[in-house]
Amino acid sequence: KYGRLYKTGDIVIRLNNDELYCLGRSDNQIKINGVRIDTSEIEKLFKNHPLVEDSIFVVDKCQNDKKILIAFIKPTVNCALALNLISDLKSLVISTLPIHMHPWNYHLVNDWPTTTNAKIDRPALLRGLRTSTTAKINDHTTDKEKLLYIFNQLIADCPVDFKKSIIQNGIQSSHLPKFQYLIESVYGAVSYTHLTLPTTPYV
Repeated sequence: KYGRLYKTGDIVIRLNNDELYCLGRSDNQIKINGVRIDTSEIEKLFKNHPLVEDSIFVVDKCQNDKKILIAFIKPTVNCALALNLISDLKSLVISTLPIHMHPWNYHLVNDWPTTTNAKIDRPALLRGLRTSTTAKINDHTTDKEKLLYIFNQLIADCPVDFKKSIIQNGIQSSHLPKFQYLIESVYGAVSYTHLTLPTTPYV
């Protein structure tokens, strides 16, 4: 009646009008910008670190609709004590996984938010992330503080010399998509068409 069917790993239900409604995946695969990623590979890598209890990966969107992968990590100790954990995980990912599997952002959480059904509330993780950014960046935050926040998201614990260019401060071409995402997160939508640079670089 329905012709040839293929096992894709998608979980679907058939509606009364015979259309298929997709509920999700039977595995941990997610699709980002046309590329499928199995997050269980990243989870296994993170589990090798003695300070990682669990990890969850959530897809978010930039303002230009580009999809990005956000890593949320629950340490075995309080987040305040896991000082070098994010730097360690970034090094692990860079040395082990292909670039399309690299999370754009890493965030530590002490406890997972849950729904009324006691399942992990993934949208709440993203809401908490945006609330955290808003708390750090507000109308009273100076441009210097905003730039320091952006640099620390790109290169953890990196000292910034405001007399040098962004390249001299360690920003590489591979950082530029994330750099744009962070600029938009902090400053809102930005037009780069007529962007001019000052004679003396601010960063």
